[in-house]
Amino acid sequence: TTRRQRQMCKRDSPDHGQATKKLAFDDVHRELWAVTNKQEPTIWMADPDDGSLIARRNIGDDLRGATRSYPIKDLALDSFGGRLYLAVSDVSGSRVAVYDRTVSEVDSLLEGREVVSIAWDESTGSLLALSARTAAGASGEIFVLSRGEEAGLERIGLGIGSSDRLPAELAVDETGGLYVAGSRTVWK
Repeated sequence: TTRRQRQMCKRDSPDHGQATKKLAFDDVHRELWAVTNKQEPTIWMADPDDGSLIARRNIGDDLRGATRSYPIKDLALDSFGGRLYLAVSDVSGSRVAVYDRTVSEVDSLLEGREVVSIAWDESTGSLLALSARTAAGASGEIFVLSRGEEAGLERIGLGIGSSDRLPAELAVDETGGLYVAGSRTVWK
């Protein structure tokens, strides 16, 4: 059985030459989500127990005109809501594409907001998005989207000194504590 599972997983798994960029585990439905990047951006859903493929979809057609190499920058998963959020660099300033469990794009959020990292906060049911503005003198901020929707968007300024490099990664703990990291510093 184990050999068969490995064979199924190997046969149905993403081509690792495609650079499996991001993984997320859905502990509610016991599914593994993988997003491959570069030439043929693809979303995969697999059963980690038996290795079977649940869904697969090339999302290249969902990406917009200014797509860069490696367009998927980050992902976040709302297991209870059945939504996968992808930070993509396919428009000026990036955006967050939203996919449902059928692997269909259902929304586009924070267009042009220079989102570099995203996380799902289970404690508040919110999508958190780190923006690292690149303009001179600009500061980064965190967008908080309750239920993953832009209605009622809240902003948290980072208050990072101008001599510090802007953070590029965001994480949230089980109590809702936020962490951002730059090249040499972690802030809470």
